[in-house]
Amino acid sequence: GRLAIIFFTDYAKYQSTYLDSNGEYRTQEFDYPESTESLFDIVNQAGSISSKKSSETTLTMRFSKQSSIGRLKTFFTKYDDIDKLSNYFIETFFPFIISNEEIEININFNTFSNKINKKSLNKNIKNLKFNLSLIQEKQIEFTLWLIENTESPKTTNIIQCFARQLKAELAEGKLIYEIDLEKSYRYYLTSDFFDEYVDQKGDKINVPITLISKIQEEINKTLNNHFRNEIERNRKKTLANIKTIKEKFHSISIFIDEDETLSTNKVLEEKEIIEKAIESKGKVEKKYWTTEEIENEDNDKLLNSSLNIYVNHRSRVLKKLKELVKSYDNDGEPKSELEDEIHDLFLKRKVTLKESSFINNLHNLWILDDKYTIFSSSFQAKSTQRGQELSDIYIWLDDPDNTKELLILELKSTTNSHNAGDKYESMIAQVKRYAYNF
Repeated sequence: GRLAIIFFTDYAKYQSTYLDSNGEYRTQEFDYPESTESLFDIVNQAGSISSKKSSETTLTMRFSKQSSIGRLKTFFTKYDDIDKLSNYFIETFFPFIISNEEIEININFNTFSNKINKKSLNKNIKNLKFNLSLIQEKQIEFTLWLIENTESPKTTNIIQCFARQLKAELAEGKLIYEIDLEKSYRYYLTSDFFDEYVDQKGDKINVPITLISKIQEEINKTLNNHFRNEIERNRKKTLANIKTIKEKFHSISIFIDEDETLSTNKVLEEKEIIEKAIESKGKVEKKYWTTEEIENEDNDKLLNSSLNIYVNHRSRVLKKLKELVKSYDNDGEPKSELEDEIHDLFLKRKVTLKESSFINNLHNLWILDDKYTIFSSSFQAKSTQRGQELSDIYIWLDDPDNTKELLILELKSTTNSHNAGDKYESMIAQVKRYAYNF
């Protein structure tokens, strides 16, 4: 049935030499579509006596029509070198090749040639058998084949199934195996069990999804045992990544489920672990805002996480401020402070706190005094524009005509400081005058 590919050729010649019951080699051949006799009559023909002393089958196909060449290009776009073409034949006819010492496929393609037989496959192949009770407690044997190849290793590997000696897809679900390995393998699964469930065309296996799940579980157990050393190595790498994350990101470290993270066969990198922790934190935060419960373990995690974020933010602001006010850059070259950038670290020029879209800039006042860590809309703040005879930023708590508490922020360059108004006035006197005017 799979040789129906000749239907899409413009000319095909089939020739087979075989040993008959009398011990003579005979050759049977036909042309397609130029054969004058029905292809179904060929089984009744004896064929001609051959001078060859070994059995072989050759299929020659010719493509000459434009539509046929178009289909051929589609095929060779996917299989565009000798290795990919060889893999196509291995995937399609694997059980035939691996179970028969005498079968050999010779491929010639663009001056390259390759020979495929059981001996060549056995160089890079391992098989793992397992038994599974699926129907009426009957033990069914499955064989997993691991064929090493030169491709880049994949984390998620699809396991190809075979029925009646040919590759066939599962009608429901997929069998996969996830792992990080240094080598790349093709994963095949064979069993007589699949033969009973394959459709008439031979390319769909109609096994119930419940049985597929049982097969998947056993595949995981079998391969996990086979790759136990590699899995242990991967988990050590993941554990090292978790340790690094906990040192760098305290705010989400408590949301990392180590047991779950270390249960995978993959090496989980920093980005994957962080994303999973953030997802876990999001669920806790959603629950926090939608329930009235005050004390529980998740809430404690959330509040502790928030505190770590605030502390980390303060560290970032201080680091940014230090970079801005340094007189020299990282290469040791002199640099001038950019007063506007320092100004914007607290509140952008020419805006009041109510007008500002950067209301969280108030958090940055941590670097001035811890009392200003109060995140309250009752605070008032005004940022002046360059050149005004005023201080840079005013922050007050209540009525400006009768305020009990006022913070004046006056930024001065350490290399180019000046006083607005009176050049003989001290800087402290200038700030006092600004406070009096306020």
